Amino acid sequence: MRVKLSNSNKFYSTISFIVLAMFLSYIFSFQTAQASVGYPSIPIQNLNGFTCTAGIGSVLLTGYINNGDTAFKVIFLKMLVLDNKGNVLATGYGNISNVKAHEATPFNAIARFSGNFTSCTVQIDSAIPK
Repeated sequence: MRVKLSNSNKFYSTISFIVLAMFLSYIFSFQTAQASVGYPSIPIQNLNGFTCTAGIGSVLLTGYINNGDTAFKVIFLKMLVLDNKGNVLATGYGNISNVKAHEATPFNAIARFSGNFTSCTVQIDSAIPK
């Protein structure tokens, strides 16, 4: 037995597919990300490998820290979600625990935000050396 879809069912099926595609593209959209060491006395080599991802009600920033000579118990991060003019739309936080000297350590930071944004930036807010 074969079921034939009516024109209205085809229309709603097409609309549902379009809405789903738009929703998934929003969830998995990637934005540019930047980093700076905002705490001048912390001898960090650099922050790199960033990805800024929009989710449902949040923005997630992931990356790596390439540490210098000093090991840290914890490094506290501050994340900023920016518009195309550089205005701060949202602020988020993250931390990196047990950061060894001369090693690359992954991190993430998250900000609560729903809407359009242009980029993300992350900076070191403070740190506790070992």
